[in-house]
Amino acid sequence: MRRLCTLVVLLAAACGGSPAAAPSTTTPQSATPVVTRGPQVAVPTPSFAPGTCTRPGMSDADLLNRWLELAGKRDGPAVRDCFAVSYGVPDQIVDRWANLGPVTGSELSHSVDAVHNGCDWFGVRATFPNGNPYAPVQDANVMFLFVGVGTDGDRPRIFGTATAVARQSPDVTPHVGPPDCR
Repeated sequence: MRRLCTLVVLLAAACGGSPAAAPSTTTPQSATPVVTRGPQVAVPTPSFAPGTCTRPGMSDADLLNRWLELAGKRDGPAVRDCFAVSYGVPDQIVDRWANLGPVTGSELSHSVDAVHNGCDWFGVRATFPNGNPYAPVQDANVMFLFVGVGTDGDRPRIFGTATAVARQSPDVTPHVGPPDCR
């Protein structure tokens, strides 16, 4: 910009014009930053009907964020809707998840080769200040699970959770090991 202004001044002087008479096309430098746009507004979470967790077209990561969002919302049917019926999540887990309190921090991790038996596996870490729903077998306030998400009809659902993920051995019967999300 400075080079352009210098060029304009030199051309004006060479053509016999006065640089003082030339109108300025640059904005003056200011010591204080100038706000050029308003504050960024967070994208609102799409609304869900009571008792629902998932919908057609939702991504696997969005499903997991919705599941975490339901913690402490006192909507057990919505928590259950996050899971495939074939998983059979225990009532005690659904109840604790819906009623113990909100998540104050969470992190999803995912690797490129995280698909096994049709399930897309994520590492999910969440902090529950009022108690981890999985506390009987995990830390009192911090949950860490691997969560397998697959397609159930036309929407994603959780097909399984684990504290570790291992590739199934070929000699293991089909009923043992990670869930099949196909």
